[in-house]
Amino acid sequence: MGYASILAYFCSSKTKRIMKSKKTRSLHKPINPFPLKIFCGEDNQELSKEVVKLLKRKDGLGKRFLKEFPEGEMITHQAETVRDCDVVIIFQHNMNRHDLYANMFEFLSLVRAVKCGSASKIRTVLPLMPFTRQDRRSKQREPSTFKLFCDMIYVAGADEIYTLSLHNKATTEFFGAPGSKAQMENVILDDFFIEHIKAGLDLKNCIIGAPDMGAGKGARSIAKRLGLDTVIIDKDRKPNDTDSAPMAVIGDPSGKHVIFVDDMIAGGTTFKNAAQAVIEKGAVGVSCIASHLIASGKTLENLKAGNFREIWVSNTCPIPKEILALPNLKVFSVAKWIAKIIDNAHNGRSVSDLWNNGNH
Repeated sequence: MGYASILAYFCSSKTKRIMKSKKTRSLHKPINPFPLKIFCGEDNQELSKEVVKLLKRKDGLGKRFLKEFPEGEMITHQAETVRDCDVVIIFQHNMNRHDLYANMFEFLSLVRAVKCGSASKIRTVLPLMPFTRQDRRSKQREPSTFKLFCDMIYVAGADEIYTLSLHNKATTEFFGAPGSKAQMENVILDDFFIEHIKAGLDLKNCIIGAPDMGAGKGARSIAKRLGLDTVIIDKDRKPNDTDSAPMAVIGDPSGKHVIFVDDMIAGGTTFKNAAQAVIEKGAVGVSCIASHLIASGKTLENLKAGNFREIWVSNTCPIPKEILALPNLKVFSVAKWIAKIIDNAHNGRSVSDLWNNGNH
């Protein structure tokens, strides 16, 4: 076949249609040849089931076995083969004194069991990472418990950790060993904040607030994207490390509706004191939004005392029924974010690019 004949063949409309159809079909082929299997903890399976539904997984969640012994020990493992599979473990920890450590070792045991089952890849999704506020030695003799927890996950056999709105973004470097391919990806939920702020409030008379100095950078980032000013509370932490009292209000909230944003609401004291501080400075109303709501201590009482118009949080960890009953509380699901994370990670696409990961 001469050059002219070859050129005519490739330029023909029929050949173009064939090549186009082949190219189109190839785009829909699974990028990852290893089967995807998703497991979760024994408790708090609602979020995991929602994620599996969004991913249109006909086989649902992976089967697993759990047994508790009278002396307090437990054993857990997968109840189906995971050999050469791409395994994802979604785990929500109960953030209270009695359940947290039991949940933690259940999670680590499941990771180890999957590792021993010869999984090709083990990705863990922890919507809320425990111990994130213990990420450094703030006093002599204190350990970095968050670094210890990351080391335990790595030793158990996890290859990757995906989490939402870490207390300190720099701590993603805590996971893995030098030279390893292990990584932790922190997905910033700024888009979550902005979406619900725009939908829930008239922004003409609003200002973004940071309940403490640590939340200032995130508050300014969100305020910039919304075209709003910021107000920041400078607080003093009391010796018990859970209560705080505001010291100064940086900015002018007078005549404005203040929207406080932070990564988490724990005891609620910081948000309550911040709300009272801006009201004293002339604010006409206060709302708050946070990625995580951790019920501890007097959280319910503090949220009531803050007189918030709206409280927006996500379902990264279980929320007690008495707090869910608050009329001004709105809980939004992060299932669609987690589903996107799993889909992109499994198919070799960027996770950071999903929401520019807070970089705007």
